[in-house]
Amino acid sequence: MKKIIFALLSFFITANVLAQSSETIVVKGADVKEFLATKVYKYPQFIQSKIYFKKGGNAVAKLNYNYLLGGVQFINEHKDTLMLDNVDDLDYLTIANDTIFYDNGYLEWMASSPDTKLARRISFSIIGGGAQKVGAFGSSNNTQNMDAINTMYSNTTDELSLNEEVKFKKTVTYFIKGRKGEFMAANKSNFEDVFPKVEIKDYIKQNNLNLKKEKDVVDLFLYANHETLAK
Repeated sequence: MKKIIFALLSFFITANVLAQSSETIVVKGADVKEFLATKVYKYPQFIQSKIYFKKGGNAVAKLNYNYLLGGVQFINEHKDTLMLDNVDDLDYLTIANDTIFYDNGYLEWMASSPDTKLARRISFSIIGGGAQKVGAFGSSNNTQNMDAINTMYSNTTDELSLNEEVKFKKTVTYFIKGRKGEFMAANKSNFEDVFPKVEIKDYIKQNNLNLKKEKDVVDLFLYANHETLAK
């Protein structure tokens, strides 16, 4: 597999606008290589999958989703791992039992009705720019090491020592879409827009729902669809 250095783009949006949750994952220097090779991928291996295009037709390729790079990768005939390009031509992908859309970024299908869709986006980012030295008593300082970042993305992480660590932020963001328009953040306001006849605010309050939790987002989506059909 060819060594490729990837440039990451980070997008920061205020948490009160998006329905999202996040967690910090600390990886010791000696374990970063394995983490990049396994944990940042959705699937443990590249899977024979189908790509469907907006203008019709489909293609078959071995695909995997890389949460850190925010995109789908494929293995070509030379065994190189490359990013899937021409994303605006994509309609959706089927990988294993999952359906993945492209709408200003990749979205994983969660649930749907004839008029609505619920999806999520999982992403990883690097906190603090890269490897950090572990100080006294196990604390970390904020010294950025750009050489370590380049080393990580060229798949040669042996240079990261035991006294270094990399912090990753895992973020899960939920989106909702009505009959018309694009996917929007699955927050209370947008739920009310998609389901104008349903008492969204009351249901959230009565059931103490937290729209940063996947279970609660799905609960609200199913309830809203049920109530819409019943009216």
